[in-house]
Amino acid sequence: MNYNDYISQCLMKDERINTLKFNNKVNIPQILIDEIGGKHHNKIETLEIISCFNEDIYNFDSIRYLLSLTSLKIINLCEKAQLRDEYFPTGICKATSLENIQFSGFVFKSFPKRISELIHLKELNLSNNTIEILPNRIGDLSELTSLNLTGNQISSIPSRIGDLIKLESLILSNNKIDVVPKRMGDLISLKYLYLNNNKISIIPKRFEELDKVEELNLKKNLLKYYPNQIGKMNSLKKLYLSENPIEGKIPKSYKNLNLEVFEHP
Repeated sequence: MNYNDYISQCLMKDERINTLKFNNKVNIPQILIDEIGGKHHNKIETLEIISCFNEDIYNFDSIRYLLSLTSLKIINLCEKAQLRDEYFPTGICKATSLENIQFSGFVFKSFPKRISELIHLKELNLSNNTIEILPNRIGDLSELTSLNLTGNQISSIPSRIGDLIKLESLILSNNKIDVVPKRMGDLISLKYLYLNNNKISIIPKRFEELDKVEELNLKKNLLKYYPNQIGKMNSLKKLYLSENPIEGKIPKSYKNLNLEVFEHP
């Protein structure tokens, strides 16, 4: 039985389809996609589009029914899917059960406006897009534990980032960030912080309050001195400060850190 026959049989028997996959071995026809989205909206928890060779599926509109399935918990779209869209599909915000969104390697220009409606969202990956502005409404995603926005065009971090008190991993590498807000010190659950390859010259004193951070990457920035506050980040195990124009000696407080990795100029 091929994959399409399996899907059709599940629909006919009213059985749950936990995962719907598109890849180089699967070519689900548009008529079946519409049937899944139109009549069987409570059957799929994971939508995974790794690559897509179906000629009918060339943008988000062609799979709009799938993106708004109320049962969806995970959406994973790989850049190899080659869906040609510049804007985040707003219909996805109807999938109110979503916990995990992986949209890496597209050409999204802006952050989704209605993203705050996804109140159960825990993981959000919009890496390697062309997003320029990270809006304050990011603070509405109170359940978020992982945020990956590496490889965009973001120049500033909004103060409401501090509202994400459940956030454990924050990846903002390879952007254009020059200022880090003081409220980043409110991220009491944070363990992994990646700010490498930006334009940061100063980090706020409140970094010393990030006492759960185990890995801090500030490589390839514009730091001119070793930040003293890092010496008070007691859980730190890996610290990356190389390729900064740092002058001066390493602070004595750094000796109190139990570092496994310490890369510096």
